[in-house]
Amino acid sequence: MAVGDIVNGIQAGGDFTFQPAGSNVICITSFGSWSNSSQLANGTIVAYMKQSLSGTTMSATANKLFINNTNYLIILTDTNGSHYTGVQVQ
Repeated sequence: MAVGDIVNGIQAGGDFTFQPAGSNVICITSFGSWSNSSQLANGTIVAYMKQSLSGTTMSATANKLFINNTNYLIILTDTNGSHYTGVQVQ
């Protein structure tokens, strides 16, 4: 991958982890799932983001969430789909 490349992924169900390789830095511009929540994690500490509300769709937006190999994105999903999209900045 190179600076400026678009990165994205979609998954039908199950937890979805996006952890860039090596020294890559990704600017996530959108992520979400139909249910559950997302996390910013570093292997030890987990910070929950965008907690879903019972019976409603989880917000699928992020405002420039930068992730790398140390601090990465986890989208918790049950049987519903989840996604992310962004651009590599380093």
